[in-house]
Amino acid sequence: MNIYRRKILLALVCLFPLAQVNAADPLLNLQLGYPRIFVNSLINQGAVYDGVTVELTSTPLTTTFSAGAIPGFISGGTLTITADINGVGSLTGGAVIITGMVTDPATSMLYPNPLIEGTVLDYGIADFGATDRIELEMSVTGGSLSVFMGGQNLGAVLALEGSTFVTDFSTTWNSTVVKGEIGPIVPPPSGAGCTHTIGYWKTHPDSWPVASVDVGGVTYTKNTAISILKAPVRGDKSLSLAKQLIGTKLSLADGADASCIGAVTDAADLWLTEHGGVGSSQKKWDGGDDLHDDLDAYNNGELCVAHCL
Repeated sequence: MNIYRRKILLALVCLFPLAQVNAADPLLNLQLGYPRIFVNSLINQGAVYDGVTVELTSTPLTTTFSAGAIPGFISGGTLTITADINGVGSLTGGAVIITGMVTDPATSMLYPNPLIEGTVLDYGIADFGATDRIELEMSVTGGSLSVFMGGQNLGAVLALEGSTFVTDFSTTWNSTVVKGEIGPIVPPPSGAGCTHTIGYWKTHPDSWPVASVDVGGVTYTKNTAISILKAPVRGDKSLSLAKQLIGTKLSLADGADASCIGAVTDAADLWLTEHGGVGSSQKKWDGGDDLHDDLDAYNNGELCVAHCL
């Protein structure tokens, strides 16, 4: 093993254990299908984290049963999601219950209380200032709307308005409003020549088309690459670039067109090599910001290849 590669691997060994301290998971980038429930907090609802459990409370207002359909109004409903998350950001359990009754305007079918019951499987959260975002993946165990799930997991994509969350779970926090949508998760197709986000690759290891990926001149196993995707950036430009580069290379290996991004991936590999590799604590972009933005745009389907829907 050459000296350069040894330094990179030693840096990773040091980096990732530390990265688990007070780390919040990146967003899951969930795509929701139907029926889709819209929720918005009323008085005395919102989010509270007490150092052990996040409790999200809101009011389900409408259910849209299919794309473009007239929403049905939910009566007497409440949303409660609890997620047990410890101080280092690890999820250990949780539950969801959506109560209320709703009638499908298209069929006049009444769906009684409770509408959804389930357990929390995964989460992602991002600090965007006063309005943060949390996403949750949940299994469905009951409720009258469970007949629509077809074995799919349930997703929640929620805005936390008035949030005091700041990047991690080392302190308690709260928000005054929980607002957004809940519905079955629609898995993006694999191998369709489209692109996936880094959030998808982080949470779908079984969909990886390769068992390892080369980044900045170093070959990383799937598990190590996923650790890189999950690691909090904390200002390290090498990590920011590496995450997007991993996502792009996996989409390319999965059949996405490289015509508009091949030169960028080569330049990104070179940038990482010249700036100490992945996890080098590089604080300045030094020309890498354009590469990062191009890779991010490609992964989100904004360049020559569509994003997987």
